[in-house]
Amino acid sequence: MIFLYIFLSLIAIVLLLLLLPIRLHLTLTDGGDLRVRASLSILSLYRHPEKETPFRLAKYSPRAIAARQRKEQRRLKKQQKKAAKKPIQKKTTPAKAPSLRTKINKITQTLSLISSLIDALHERLFRATHVHVYRLVVHVGSDDAAKTALLYGVVCPAATLLLETLHQCTNLHVHHPTQMQIAPDFTSDRFRAELDLRLDLRVVHALTLGIRALMHIIRHKQTKRTPATTSLSTPTPNV
Repeated sequence: MIFLYIFLSLIAIVLLLLLLPIRLHLTLTDGGDLRVRASLSILSLYRHPEKETPFRLAKYSPRAIAARQRKEQRRLKKQQKKAAKKPIQKKTTPAKAPSLRTKINKITQTLSLISSLIDALHERLFRATHVHVYRLVVHVGSDDAAKTALLYGVVCPAATLLLETLHQCTNLHVHHPTQMQIAPDFTSDRFRAELDLRLDLRVVHALTLGIRALMHIIRHKQTKRTPATTSLSTPTPNV
């Protein structure tokens, strides 16, 4: 009975891990500073700019400096030992550089693979993605009032079309409709925008998309390797 409880608890943990969201949080301030944060639920994976470490006077004490120097010396000794143990490599003739035709073929194959991946997976990716918009404020400004009005006439329908496309293709969530503003600013000579956006994708969806992408790449390579055979019909002689 204990083993059954352990097995069920492991299954519950795996299911809980699969349901965790992978989050990408984008924040654009009025001053033009972009902040990016990727996380797995509450566990931070990537942050730009990096979080500033607080200044600690204990790191610059004589004891701490001497400890860092000893650690650096040990690291250098390990590197020297590894370099001494490495066998001496024989000089080999440099390989010939690939021709321009092979480079072009590789580029075209890579582009065809990327386009086929996008065609095969973009619908599933969009359906599995949740877009949370907390703030979108755009102030359209320029050095000329007429130019500002023209820019506002371009930006406003473009932003509306983008939001409508996101609403149709993805799971769009607008949390604060009052924070969605696009307005002309005739007193400023620059374009300003504020954005607070978060993208969510569950681990199970990311795994299924990765498996589908891997299978698609394997099938794509197999079709490229197999030569195209064309059946030629032999003419029958007239009797």
